Amino acid sequence: MKRLEILLNSNQIDKETFLFLEKLNKKVKKWDKNDKQRFLTHTAIAITRIKKKEKVDSLDPLVVKQIIGNPEYEKGCALLKNFFKDLNLKIPENEKKYLLMHVLKYVN
Repeated sequence: MKRLEILLNSNQIDKETFLFLEKLNKKVKKWDKNDKQRFLTHTAIAITRIKKKEKVDSLDPLVVKQIIGNPEYEKGCALLKNFFKDLNLKIPENEKKYLLMHVLKYVN
């Protein structure tokens, strides 16, 4: 994916993250192209933040309530866990919520 190559070549992500995202790209291959690009880009930024021990701002409480109240929330969390099982990083709750905004659209 061209966007991931740009992030790698501009040193925004490291090689390990790039390889992980290539695998993740295959797992979400059926997603809408724009949704997939947004998800992979956000995931790249999130992984970089986590590795640098930077924190992400909390989502608006109303948005968090909508995410947690989604009937597919548990399935979304399981899918996200599956996506990240090969990555040796603990994903902070705030990052998970941002990523779940993308994932919940595709839980079935």
